Amino acid sequence: MASKKDVKSLEKDGKVVAKWGDDSKTENLLKICIEEIEAGNRPTTHFSKEGWKNITEKFQKKTGYAYDRTQLKNRWDTLKREFSSFVKLVDKQTGVGWDHEKKTIMADDDWWAEKSKEDPDILKWKHEGPKFIDFLDKCFKGAIATRFALYKPYEEQLPCEGSESVFEDGRENKTVTKDEGDAYNFDVGNEVQPNPTPSSSKKRKVLGK
Repeated sequence: MASKKDVKSLEKDGKVVAKWGDDSKTENLLKICIEEIEAGNRPTTHFSKEGWKNITEKFQKKTGYAYDRTQLKNRWDTLKREFSSFVKLVDKQTGVGWDHEKKTIMADDDWWAEKSKEDPDILKWKHEGPKFIDFLDKCFKGAIATRFALYKPYEEQLPCEGSESVFEDGRENKTVTKDEGDAYNFDVGNEVQPNPTPSSSKKRKVLGK
């Protein structure tokens, strides 16, 4: 939590300057917003007056930074734009892989170069997807019109065919891949196909054609 000295050092013309370099601020904002959504203070795609009042008060109490409603909403709108950009990149793509560690599309440089012609900002997702992606999904699902909401490739999945998982105490801890090329053998979409393993296993999610 920021001290009073930290807050005062960010003041300009009597107003605290909102800085978001510290990821914990964004994380706290998203968690607080989810609380207000679950409390029913976002009846449509916008928070109610009561919702923003609670968000502002909770954020200051949690972080020590007295950001006002406008500053917090500006950050909220920025996060929404960034998540929307990522969703549009992932939605309806075919013939590409998914990097579960980096939580973004796995494709060669030529693919990214071609996509960047449509929107240069897309390149920021080449090496890593958005931070706090699960929180972003909870905040903005329903507010972004896309079939991406029906299938989230960033959720935990079993490996593709041609690989096997090693489990300890019921939790997956390692993946042994028989054919590394299989990482590219699925598409981004919403089709779910069964894994040819016993019925007790999870289904393999394949991003549809």
